[in-house]
Amino acid sequence: MSPPITGTLWRKLPPEEHAREPWIVDGHGIPQGTQIGVCTYALHHNEAYFTDPFIFRPERWLDENGDPKTLSRMYAAFSPFSVGSRACAGKSMAYLEASLVIAKTLFTFDFWTAQGEAGHVGAGVPGWTDGRGRPHEF
Repeated sequence: MSPPITGTLWRKLPPEEHAREPWIVDGHGIPQGTQIGVCTYALHHNEAYFTDPFIFRPERWLDENGDPKTLSRMYAAFSPFSVGSRACAGKSMAYLEASLVIAKTLFTFDFWTAQGEAGHVGAGVPGWTDGRGRPHEF
């Protein structure tokens, strides 16, 4: 709910996007050379990118109403570790540690499906796809 970075995500237009006209943002002309930034907290809580941004719903990343455009928009706006030269130095370490915890858990413990109805909980819905139109394999 709260990003780990407190800094601003600075934006720069690619050279091919530079024009003689000022850049228009929300009806305001921004002259060339002006530094523009977006606070990560404001970006991650913007309703234009995330439905119900103040509600903790991790399942939104799995299949947001089956709309690939919505998922693409959310992924484009999501930057928990910052980007560019100011990206978090510990990002790869965090991913490595999370992967090691999962691997060690799967290696150490035995898993099997529960008996009866409990064994079908979380199995999904027949015909469900992975968000790219391919059938989900169970």
